[in-house]
Amino acid sequence: MNKLFFVLGVMTVTIWGVLPGVALAEEGFSIGPAKLVVSVPENGSSPTHVYVTSYIDGELIVGTENMPFRVVPENVPISANDRMRMIELQVYGNPDVEAGEYSGKLTFKIRSDGNVAYGVKLEANVTQVVHPHSMLDRMMQGNKALVFIIIGALAAAVGIPLGLRIRRRKQLSN
Repeated sequence: MNKLFFVLGVMTVTIWGVLPGVALAEEGFSIGPAKLVVSVPENGSSPTHVYVTSYIDGELIVGTENMPFRVVPENVPISANDRMRMIELQVYGNPDVEAGEYSGKLTFKIRSDGNVAYGVKLEANVTQVVHPHSMLDRMMQGNKALVFIIIGALAAAVGIPLGLRIRRRKQLSN
């Protein structure tokens, strides 16, 4: 009988200790979906959406972790009344990295009263695609030195005979 009271006492203390923690979970914030998949052009941007539920007033700070892409807006005001509020984010491509799929995280922190109150990281897969450019753009990307040599050779091929012709006319007029 004493063991039964002891077990019931421990369970009661445990439950009373856990229940306030469950209730306090509603005083934070949540963001969804759990994973974002975005495709962006190399020299452009693509929208993506997150849904925020907040029980505190503050400012949502958006950042990236282990991804070479920029996400805006970086700061979004948040209200304690926000429930499943849709926030549109623009993910900008990065022409300094190659086309392909990049994995990392989007970070979301809520700053309230000058301090970071909560933080959440979402898994993100960003695929950067390269759109076909004009023939000159493709030539410039792959063979910049060759293009400048060709342009220089064409300038010399036109400029030298033209210069010689102008010089000959000057000599004949004198």
